[in-house]
Amino acid sequence: MRVDILSCVAAAIFLIPVTTSGQQVGGDLSVDLSGQWQFRTGDNRAWTMPEPNEGEWSATRVPNSWESQGFEDYNGFAWYRRAFKLPRQFEKKEFVLHVGRIDDADEVYVNGMFVGSTGTMPPGYRSAYDVYRKYPIPPGILDPQGENIIAIRVYDEIGDGGIMDGQVGLSVLEVAEADIIRLDGRWSFRTGDNSDWSAIETSKEGWSTVTVPGYWEPQGFRGYDGYAWYRTEVFVADRDEAVDFTLALGKIDDLDATYVNGVEVGHTGSVDSANISGDEWQRRREYKIPHDVLRFGEFNVIAVRVYDAMGGGGLYEAPYSLYPQTMSEGALRKALKGLLERVKG
Repeated sequence: MRVDILSCVAAAIFLIPVTTSGQQVGGDLSVDLSGQWQFRTGDNRAWTMPEPNEGEWSATRVPNSWESQGFEDYNGFAWYRRAFKLPRQFEKKEFVLHVGRIDDADEVYVNGMFVGSTGTMPPGYRSAYDVYRKYPIPPGILDPQGENIIAIRVYDEIGDGGIMDGQVGLSVLEVAEADIIRLDGRWSFRTGDNSDWSAIETSKEGWSTVTVPGYWEPQGFRGYDGYAWYRTEVFVADRDEAVDFTLALGKIDDLDATYVNGVEVGHTGSVDSANISGDEWQRRREYKIPHDVLRFGEFNVIAVRVYDAMGGGGLYEAPYSLYPQTMSEGALRKALKGLLERVKG
């Protein structure tokens, strides 16, 4: 019961995106980013960051449909962009980015790094026009003192398009419990399959980086189906006594086998046979890690072997975290109280 409660708390805190129909769930923004943004129709991934001599951008109001601002009857791809600086009192905080309700599908980048998407771009188009977007920004992406760039790629199939309504800006992400080690953020990634990639030591040649959670398709691997691997390193502090941990890996599309320090700690489905029964991509992963597998007071390597048959692939929905199974009932109650306060807003 203890693990189930904590899992629910972590899932609600780190879920990406929060799917509410057209309205924000609770809370005021710490940094309001509504108002004037840059806008242009068309599609070019270089637009995630400003480049010299890249052409004309229009000023547009956010939130508001682009049809109401001079782009009548336009359907297709468009981009929004906004520069901002963090107020000094928030320099050491972590944030959730709110971008309201977008018609129809979106991909969001902060300082050129992918942080999340909702809906599906063509091909395989799927609208998410009624979903309120909230994307936690992984640590290390925001510049606490300099200029930051948010870029939003949007696809609209029919009718009004763009960032339609809802709050747009940043709210402070409150971490519920210090013992919960967050694993969302930048992971090493490569397509293909090699059993050696589960080892503690492996060559860094041929690896790129992606944001977790998030499908791999909008992160430079569009149209790829098959095997791929993820890797990350996490420091686990030394403890007075041996403690088992739980590794939460959210949802993975489709199959996985997961390793910690070269030891398999769990799997969902049969990756070796690539045999999908139908609902593996919807199952939430939680794998128990025996204390003798972890290296306390050192960095630990988490490696995830994934097989995707079709559509979106990879580590796509939070929570991604590591936590001790000996968390006290008081800590659980504190985390649960924090969750309820956030949901009620």
